[in-house]
Amino acid sequence: MMHTAMKKLLLSAVLLFALMMPDAYSQVHGELTSAQMIEGILSEAAHRDELTRLKIGIATVLADARLTDQATRQMIEQSQVVLDEMLNQKVGTNVEKLIEFAKWMTAQSLEKIAIHDSGGATTPQQQFVLDNPIAGQEVYLTSVINWILREYLEIDGEASGALKLESYLQLYFSFRKIVERSYEMPDWLLLKAPNWIQPRFQQLTVDQKRQFLKDTQDSRAEIALGRGPDEEPGPPPTPQEQAAYDAAYQFILSNTPQP
Repeated sequence: MMHTAMKKLLLSAVLLFALMMPDAYSQVHGELTSAQMIEGILSEAAHRDELTRLKIGIATVLADARLTDQATRQMIEQSQVVLDEMLNQKVGTNVEKLIEFAKWMTAQSLEKIAIHDSGGATTPQQQFVLDNPIAGQEVYLTSVINWILREYLEIDGEASGALKLESYLQLYFSFRKIVERSYEMPDWLLLKAPNWIQPRFQQLTVDQKRQFLKDTQDSRAEIALGRGPDEEPGPPPTPQEQAAYDAAYQFILSNTPQP
């Protein structure tokens, strides 16, 4: 069997390569629709291989009689349908439905660790968790979800709809520690959905507001330093976009409680 460290190294290499893909797509923004951009993302062989691998894992899980929770089974079946759409039709129409699936894989991984740590005999349900082939396999999927939702946000803005915007926000809070450059996500919401994020911001917890503001400021600080020599500059905001962004930033600045 391949050593665990080697597996992690290879996965990191694959993810690094895959994470470079959106930069190539970004050069043609303004020329393609969000649907066309997403079709490009879902045409990449590395992404398709990963989504196919997850589909195979789902089939194994659904065939396991030890999965008795009907709500969980229904969620996984729904995720299977969405993965089919992404692979067969190359669309991201229902990509937000995969966020709960990614959360479940994370929870299964944590439960697996807890079962290992506790030792002793296992129940059939605990053994199901230990045998689950897709427990902890959410990292690559969250990146794909992020790229797709980012296209909706960047190209369609608030016209992408509250469901997509809320999913992007939930992806940020649920997977902030593993999504590449997640600190940019709040700033993108301020720029591309300034009228949506302000009332939604008021509903966040105090800790969420502080994290949102901190990451926004980190993103702004990086932008102020300028792009690196190998980075392709995107189109600048229009004066109207800049004004709306500035107002939204001042809003969250004024409505974030101080520590």
